[in-house]
Amino acid sequence: MGINFMLLIFIVFQIGVFLKYLQVKKQLTKDDLTKLYSRKTYNEFCKSKNSSTGVTFLLNLNNFKKVNDLYGHEEGDLVLSQTSIFLKQIFIKDEIFRISGDEFYIFSHNIKNPSDKIEKLRELFSNSFLMKKYNVSFTLGYHKKSSCISLHESLKCSDMAIAAIKKNSELWYKEATSNFIERARRNEKIKSLLENSINSEFYAVFQPKYNLSDNTLSGAEALARWENHELKFISPAEFIPLAEKMGIVYKIDYKIAEEAIKKVASLLDKKSIKNDFRLSFNMSSETFMREDMIPYIFDLLNFYKVDGKNIEIEITETMILTNSKTTIERLEKLKERDILISMDDFTAGYSTVGLLATLPVDIVKFDRSLILAMNEDEQKGKVIYKGLVKIMKSLGLKIVAEGIEKQEDLEFLIQNSVEYGQGFLLGKPQRDFLN
Repeated sequence: MGINFMLLIFIVFQIGVFLKYLQVKKQLTKDDLTKLYSRKTYNEFCKSKNSSTGVTFLLNLNNFKKVNDLYGHEEGDLVLSQTSIFLKQIFIKDEIFRISGDEFYIFSHNIKNPSDKIEKLRELFSNSFLMKKYNVSFTLGYHKKSSCISLHESLKCSDMAIAAIKKNSELWYKEATSNFIERARRNEKIKSLLENSINSEFYAVFQPKYNLSDNTLSGAEALARWENHELKFISPAEFIPLAEKMGIVYKIDYKIAEEAIKKVASLLDKKSIKNDFRLSFNMSSETFMREDMIPYIFDLLNFYKVDGKNIEIEITETMILTNSKTTIERLEKLKERDILISMDDFTAGYSTVGLLATLPVDIVKFDRSLILAMNEDEQKGKVIYKGLVKIMKSLGLKIVAEGIEKQEDLEFLIQNSVEYGQGFLLGKPQRDFLN
């Protein structure tokens, strides 16, 4: 009798342990708040479904942190619960995971029309009183997974799409296509290589500028180029925006400035150019506002024994509009060494036209878009171009026409007494621009 009683106690105890195990397992398997699969389940799911084909979705809630901070976690929990209900309604036969906070992963075996599901989900959010009350929406990235990549890799691709969305406020969902993934990975690689490559792999090419009245060489513009042993040629359109974000664009500007001044010194020493030849280089607004910018340029002139009259610094319209007082002070300081100043990428913006009379600027470079405007609407384009030429001449400013690619454009510029020009018709950027 005593043995049976002890056995009964043991059985009850074991049942209790088992039930506790099931409870703990359930807690690990399902998220308590949303009843969606948890991160632990996601990790196990990835191991078992790596060869599956389908669509991986990654969803982040917008404005969720603000809900928690301003209205409390109880209201935030309501938003999360409502989100999970919407996801279950749209992704009926799919696996849905709440990974952390306001981040949700979904895997769908159905690869047809994922955008339809996303649009239906957006409609639920738009019609929800709770979501409208707290201005909660979502951003979503998705990737069509093949059997040859893992679920984890596929979700990383969806995450890349999310990152792209955050850079473009007009987007709220995006597919990580193969082209997009290739560009994104190249971008990350460029970013990782950029800073350490400036001194070793960056170089200057020079695009000649001509006096249009007699077709003689008057100068050249130094442009940054990057050739990497792994990625090969990397366009300035790729590396300049990254360098600006990383706060190192000044290193590129300084590198090309030195290359330009060194080039002028070499050409003058060989008597390959006239004494009034000018080599220009660009200066970003970030570089121009650095305290060491002017001393750096003056030190280069002294070191290479080059007169200021042989170099030209190109600045942008934006630089003047955003920081006019400091910019003007620095321009005047540069002009003390006879350095010429040109305004690059000039368009028909009235705000800058009005400032030109007060700026210490010598040259205005007409942006290529002004020539393109003539090609699109010849009559209006030519009226605008002629009008701008008259304004510049009345202010005593020289003009450089950029983007000359057609003979008829060149003839128009000569007829309207535009002094200087550059473009592929006259000469492409190259290291040895004199040959």
